[in-house]
This record gives sequence, structure tokens and C-alpha cells, in this order.
Amino acid sequence: MAGSYRIASFGRKAPPTLKTVRKPIPSRMHQLAVVASVGISITSCAGTIKEGMVKFEGKPLSAVVAKIGEPIDERTVAGRRVYIWGSLGTLNNGERGKCQIRATMDSDLVASFDYEGDEELCQRYTARLRR
Repeated sequence: MAGSYRIASFGRKAPPTLKTVRKPIPSRMHQLAVVASVGISITSCAGTIKEGMVKFEGKPLSAVVAKIGEPIDERTVAGRRVYIWGSLGTLNNGERGKCQIRATMDSDLVASFDYEGDEELCQRYTARLRR
């Protein structure tokens, strides 16, 4: 039997082979997916360092020092002592960046923690705070 059908095993007729149609993912959707995944990644890291810092609010400075080491600076801001940890470095993309962690004291206890900078450079502090 000649025609558009080929003979399949066991004597059955099979339809002609179908061509796979591939549609490329639109560029905008691809960019959105990349931006979303990076945003989620950064948010999860930020949550981790912030969660680690919250554990030390209301604790003495010595507990923080035992976890992340000696601060690199101490200042007085609005009558409160502020201890600072941090580092400067180069990011994967070659740019310079920084990580700075600040503990604001209320008498001898940590009243609040905050940080600013690049998550990549804050990773060593994040790891220490999680332990």
C-alpha cells in the first residue's frame, strides 16, 4: 500500500511522522523569569541574615561578639552606642561592594540590628549568625 501511511510493526498502519513545532520563549518572558528568580534569591538571603540578627535583639553585646567577632567600629548616634561590623570586597561581576552590620544598643543590650550592602559580601556573617 503506497500512500501517506507507513507500515508499523505488527502490520498496523501509523500516521506520518509529525514535525515538532518549537516556539521560542519570548524575550520579555525570559527576562521576567530571570528577574523574578534573582529577586526571590536575594529576598531569601536577606530573610536569612535578618532572621539571624533578630535572635540577638535584647541580648548583651558579648553574645553577638561570640558569634560574629569583634566589631570594626564603635560610634555614638543620638546618644546611643552603635557597634559596626563589615567588610569591603569585590563582587563576582568585578564591582566593589560592601557589607555593613550595625547593632544599636539600649544600655548594655542590643536594641536593634540592621545591615546594608551586598548579600554576597554578607554571606560570612549570615553563616555565623545561623549557627
